[in-house]
Amino acid sequence: METDVTTICRLAIAAILTTTVYLAPSAWAASFEPLFTEQRSYGYPLARVSNDGKVVVSHPGYGYRSTIWRENTGLSNIGFGTGLNGLSGDGSTIVGSTYGIAGSGRAIVWQGPDGLRNSSRSTAMDVSIDGGRVVGGSWSAGGAVQAIVWKEGLKHDLGGITVGAVTSEAYAVSDDGSTIVGTSSDILWESGSPRAQNPFVWDEEAGFRVLEDASGRSMPFGFARGVSAFGDYVVGQRNTGIDTQGFLWTRENGEVLLDDLPGSRKFGAAFAVSAYGNRIVGRGREVSGGNVSVAVIWDSQLTPKPLKGVLEDDYGLDLEGWTLRTATDISADGRFIVGTGRGPDGLEYVWRAEIDAIPEPTALLISLTLVIAIIASRGNGRLLSV
Repeated sequence: METDVTTICRLAIAAILTTTVYLAPSAWAASFEPLFTEQRSYGYPLARVSNDGKVVVSHPGYGYRSTIWRENTGLSNIGFGTGLNGLSGDGSTIVGSTYGIAGSGRAIVWQGPDGLRNSSRSTAMDVSIDGGRVVGGSWSAGGAVQAIVWKEGLKHDLGGITVGAVTSEAYAVSDDGSTIVGTSSDILWESGSPRAQNPFVWDEEAGFRVLEDASGRSMPFGFARGVSAFGDYVVGQRNTGIDTQGFLWTRENGEVLLDDLPGSRKFGAAFAVSAYGNRIVGRGREVSGGNVSVAVIWDSQLTPKPLKGVLEDDYGLDLEGWTLRTATDISADGRFIVGTGRGPDGLEYVWRAEIDAIPEPTALLISLTLVIAIIASRGNGRLLSV
């Protein structure tokens, strides 16, 4: 039964992509829009976007208010102490965590009129397109964090490295719910720096597996940050202690390290990838050097380009005075990108860019069948509590 549901969901997502690409109005034009000002702390904000671009959530960092932006209703601010980490592809389900000392936080799921649901001693980081699978971490009595998935309201451990004490956390789940990614280490974070911390991929068929480091380092350190809609592409970052570098992983080719911007010191990180791997977004460092990060987009040839330059040169947009610091999410069809940056007025913003969607020609042949499939699958496996 699980396979049937996953297959239907996979086909449904393809239908959404197909209708987005082929039924878009002929008068389409690229756009860039600052959505709201945002306070900024180290490593944040983290912005997520729905596949239709109509819902954006932002987690500005600990001690600040999270924000929900909806195209039809505008802004909603969430109270202090709650971070919104993930958003379903259809925009109906938002997940996050309340703050507290280790073990005292609570995972939260916000789903339409059902409102907030929560689970103690847990974090929620992402959610599948239908709301049926929520992923994150859960604190054990001994203080370790274990990667988990809530499936149909029940919590399941994903496992991890079996050497010594295990700390792991799931950061993202594919839209179809088939693939979960995150990071795992073989020493408790309370005890000191991990000896080895690696990205992992989990799926129904292969279970939990750690990704081998393409650089060959004996003490690897890295995170898997994003996964494509069907679980075929995984992106993240590798840390060397001095530099960081983004990576792309596929089942066929394993891990490939992503080039950073030409002439710059490596400061790369890949945060999200489109459904068919044609576009990856993240951050790099300014070519001129220094410590200023810039939003980067990698194309189908894995060539890195500053996103601001792409929007100006390829799409004719005027971004004079803007510094796009990072791109944190991309819609499944590659059309909508969200991130953070500084505006001409000197304020920090969460922004949304719209460019051309990436066509997938084979999907057109089955689009009508898939639209029926998504209608049939709606409402199945929705998570009402965690």
